[in-house]
Amino acid sequence: MRIAASILLLTVSLAADAPSFTVGALRRDGVVIPFAAYDGKRWVSRWPPPSRDESVPINLNSVPGRWWGPAGARESWQAWIVGEPREVPPLKVVQPDVVDVHCTRQIGLRTDYRPAEVPPPPLEQPYPKDGLAVSPPQNVERVQILGPLSAELTAMQAILTETFNRAERETAFSGPDVRHAKAAQVEAVGPELDLGRRPEEAETARKGPPGANRNVHLRPEASHRSDCLRRSRAADP
Repeated sequence: MRIAASILLLTVSLAADAPSFTVGALRRDGVVIPFAAYDGKRWVSRWPPPSRDESVPINLNSVPGRWWGPAGARESWQAWIVGEPREVPPLKVVQPDVVDVHCTRQIGLRTDYRPAEVPPPPLEQPYPKDGLAVSPPQNVERVQILGPLSAELTAMQAILTETFNRAERETAFSGPDVRHAKAAQVEAVGPELDLGRRPEEAETARKGPPGANRNVHLRPEASHRSDCLRRSRAADP
């Protein structure tokens, strides 16, 4: 299986009596997606996962308390940017917002972050991440990016594969065009696809001889990627 996004390796220096704090991914468009919280003894995950059914809070005070975790509501975030040797000024949350993540949507916190590079269009997938956001501030060691062939990922390969296949099944069988497909057929498509790209059979068709028929009909269990993207665009206001 090809992993379409690199993995960020995060090391936070924790004292025995470390206070509670929250960690999030900082997207290039300035949206922070909280993904883990430390309660002083263990890690928990309270922020809602991607969903098209979750309502977006109108302001920071409207964010449900259960989403925050032990550290409570976070208005200011410490940013650690990949490749940036110095700590950047604290980020201030402007408002809750929602962003597209492949075939669904994710609620996040839009901040006043200004990236060094121009952000790509919102539909870019996977959307680039510039670094990590922590609140309240903590000592974070240098961020390392692990590529798909890194030795450190070997132990995680089975977990990543199962997570990928589970997400594929949930997305595939939610559409009327693939309800007849078997789980094994859907999972078999995984290795053929990179996020945001066509299957290899489409690449082959484009390389055919002059005058050849270039129309490619994807298998039902493979076509759910493009179909869910069309549904995603149609559902967005």
